[in-house]
Amino acid sequence: MKLSQCIDVVIVNYNSGQALQTCIDSLKGSDVINITVVDNNSTDDSLTAVLDQSDDIEWIKNDSNVGFATACNQGAEHGKADQIAFINPDCFIAANQLLQLAQDLNAYPQASLIGCRVLNQDHTLQAATRRRLPTLWRVFTHVSRLSVLPFIKGINIKDEGLFDQVVEVEAVNGACLMVNRTDFASVGGYDELYPLHFEDLDLFTRLLKTGKKLIYQANIEAKHIQGNAEQSSRQIKQWKKQGLQRYFQKHRPSWEAKIITWMTHLK
Repeated sequence: MKLSQCIDVVIVNYNSGQALQTCIDSLKGSDVINITVVDNNSTDDSLTAVLDQSDDIEWIKNDSNVGFATACNQGAEHGKADQIAFINPDCFIAANQLLQLAQDLNAYPQASLIGCRVLNQDHTLQAATRRRLPTLWRVFTHVSRLSVLPFIKGINIKDEGLFDQVVEVEAVNGACLMVNRTDFASVGGYDELYPLHFEDLDLFTRLLKTGKKLIYQANIEAKHIQGNAEQSSRQIKQWKKQGLQRYFQKHRPSWEAKIITWMTHLK
């Protein structure tokens, strides 16, 4: 099997419990999927069972929690395949579905990244499966909940996300995505100054600025159990504020960034 036909899968783990094992098990069944688990110094038993699979899985064990974006870049650098899939440990996709995702990305040369239909545990569509990139108006409608009104277009797209063919989008669900290695490297990978949250939207924006496309395939499904990893809600909120501020400082007009900073300080 040629290297270009392989897929590197990067899974960043931090106290993900049994979900990590389920995630890895879902990817079994193909000898062209190369899995690298980057562990951010977990303190739970999430590694206990999967360590026995060391012959099939590459491991990077950090001495501290270096952050999601940094760990993703570590995993990406560890591989050499033409395509990299970043999959959260609480997100489950079958090997054949991942291989189909790679074929769809290869068939769309204008695209650098592809996402799929991401479902909740109850098989309903996860709200962030297809998204619009943040603007001040879209963030305001999201936090004020005006976006629940049918005529208001917020960050999340409110239809069922069903299409007969791939469609171009602004953003996909960061829990399960695939990117061409050359395009990922050309923009410097994930911005490591994002500790957690908004690093995916930042990557999407930088890829789009190069003139490449992002696409979404509704016929491929993954299941995402949100919030499985152990983190304090206070810490998560702080990281979201940091990520939101950094995104606007990098990609939006300075007056919008100032308003976002003011808004986040109020909460």
